[in-house]
Amino acid sequence: MAYRRGLVDQIGTGEWLGYARVRFPDRDNALSWWLPVGTQGAQGTKRWHMPKVGAQVALDMDENDEDGYIHGEVWSKADAPPDGATPDQDRTDYSDGTSIIYDEASHTLTVSLCSGGTGTMSTAAGNQVKLDASGNVLIKGGAGGNVSIQPGAGGKVLFSLDGAAAGDALALVSKLIAAFNAHTHPTTGARPTQQWTTETVASDTTAVTN
Repeated sequence: MAYRRGLVDQIGTGEWLGYARVRFPDRDNALSWWLPVGTQGAQGTKRWHMPKVGAQVALDMDENDEDGYIHGEVWSKADAPPDGATPDQDRTDYSDGTSIIYDEASHTLTVSLCSGGTGTMSTAAGNQVKLDASGNVLIKGGAGGNVSIQPGAGGKVLFSLDGAAAGDALALVSKLIAAFNAHTHPTTGARPTQQWTTETVASDTTAVTN
């Protein structure tokens, strides 16, 4: 086997899914047969990524350039590493502007959606968190209890439960505060010793048990 560089000319589909054909500019633009594309995971954990047509790739080919395999794409001046990339990152920067970055040094996962992008995170139990292109967030419970969070006028955040009309978040919090402050304990008949306010909720995350 001999090391080669070439440009991806075709991406396989159907029976050739996971394969590509490569053109060799240094060999009168000779075109290879279908070659398997290397991956970081094929058995058990699978990682799928195919090079784009025109991408420069590194290959090992036999002496007649009839058979071989594609190691992967190669950085170049035209296709340089993404801005801000570090050796501690595992990242994917998509051509539409979406990116997924995990930084082991800071233990930070960052997912950035492009303009008009949407996202869904789900579990086998049917729970979902959805983000749409308008900035809305839908939280869906596997057994029901859907919550919608929407941007409102004047910088407000609107909440709705199971499709009910969206309400001002501050108004909903105020109702919860009033209910908490007015409730009495069945054993003593006393109200809570600590009365909540909107400022308390905004600044104190300590659970109140009385």
